[in-house]
Amino acid sequence: MNRKWTKTKGVSLVEILFAVAIFSFTALGFMGSLIASSRASAVIPYEIMAENFASRIIERMQLRCRLGSIDKYELLGDSSADPEDSFLQTFTFESDPDNPETSVTFNVDVTFRGFGMVSSATDTTLTAQFPQGFHKWEDNAWEGNPVMIKNGRGNGQMAYILSNTDDTLTITRNLDGSPGDGWLSLPNPTSYFEINGGKTAKVVVSWTFKDKSYSSEREVLIYHP
Repeated sequence: MNRKWTKTKGVSLVEILFAVAIFSFTALGFMGSLIASSRASAVIPYEIMAENFASRIIERMQLRCRLGSIDKYELLGDSSADPEDSFLQTFTFESDPDNPETSVTFNVDVTFRGFGMVSSATDTTLTAQFPQGFHKWEDNAWEGNPVMIKNGRGNGQMAYILSNTDDTLTITRNLDGSPGDGWLSLPNPTSYFEINGGKTAKVVVSWTFKDKSYSSEREVLIYHP
C-alpha cells in the first residue's frame, strides 16, 4: 500500500512575534479610543452645566427688557455703570457648591457689540465711536442687518447695512438691500445707534476639568423693550 505524506509548514517564531505586534498595536489603538471616549463622556455633563450657566446670565439680561426696565437696559455694556448693571464682570458658578474640594468652577464673561455713539457720517456711511473696552468689527460682520438711530440727530431713522469695515457701516435706506438714498438727516456725534434694534452679547463660559481648560460661547441679541 502506498502512503502519501503531506508536509505541513510550521509557524516560525518571527511570524508569531509579528502577529503579536499587530495585535498589540490594534489593542493599543482600541484602548486609546476607549479612553478618549470615556474622557469625552466625562466632559459632557460639564458642557451641559456651562450651557445652563450661560442661559442664566442671558435670561437675567433679557429680563430687563421683559420688565420694561429701559434705564437698566441702557446700562448693559456701559463700562461706567455698576458691574451688576453693565454685566461687565466675571460671574462665577460651582458645579457642586456643597463639595468645594471636588467642585468645578465656571467663569462666565459677557462682551457686547453692535451699538454705540456715532463718530461721523456721510450720506451713505456711519463711522462708530466704540465704547471703552470694545473691540472693532470684523469686515462685513453686519452685512444684511438693519441699523437704527435711537437718540440724537437723525433719531428714528433706519437703514440697511450693505457692508462694513472695522469701524464704518455703508448703508442704504432701501430695506430690501438695493443701493439707494442715504440718511435723510445726517447723524453726528450726538447720535446713538443700535444694530438689529438691540445690543449683541457674546457670553463665554470657561472652566478647568482634570487640568485641561475648556470653554464654550453663545451670541445673543438683547432686544430693546
